[in-house]
Amino acid sequence: RLHACGGGGQIYRRTKPGAWEHMDTGLLREKGEKKSISFKTIAGANEQEVYAGGWFQNVNDGVLYCGDGRRPWKAVASGMPAISRIHVEREDSVWACGRGGTLLHGNHVDGFRDVSALDDTRAYVDVTSYDGQVFLATETGLYLHANGAAHRIHTRLDPEYEDGHLLRVVDGVLWSIGYADIARFDGTAWERIPFPGNPPIR
Repeated sequence: RLHACGGGGQIYRRTKPGAWEHMDTGLLREKGEKKSISFKTIAGANEQEVYAGGWFQNVNDGVLYCGDGRRPWKAVASGMPAISRIHVEREDSVWACGRGGTLLHGNHVDGFRDVSALDDTRAYVDVTSYDGQVFLATETGLYLHANGAAHRIHTRLDPEYEDGHLLRVVDGVLWSIGYADIARFDGTAWERIPFPGNPPIR
């Protein structure tokens, strides 16, 4: 079923067309209340393991919770900058990325490890896995996480692909959708896709 999240600690599950139920007990805050959470991302391997990430409003402290809306939500990571995106690779392999080069890996049972590179201060806006590798998106380009470091991806497109916002894998192809540029990777080569309404990039 569809899930949605937002400011004030809001988390919802769609129970049927047009009907959404709160599943944010213990997290929901009134407007202006202190320690309010702004959720940015939600994902889950199943309805009993839903992950929600974001930050405490007015500060840059990140939050990452796991729950099902019936039992109390469990904080599964702390002490990191704001979380921007969660990617569930498998039930036991969940990735979360965010500001300040944040990259976490783990699950709610075994815990999460901070696998961020020590000298990385980028703001990651998305993370996904493709062909056994972990890809990260920033608003200025794409990176590959390997051997404890984030390596800039050189697509060999002309001009180089320097956008990035959403990463999605569809039918065996990795897509990167930016604000003014789109590219796809089939495991061998990158291809630029004309952006609707924009003149060709030169």
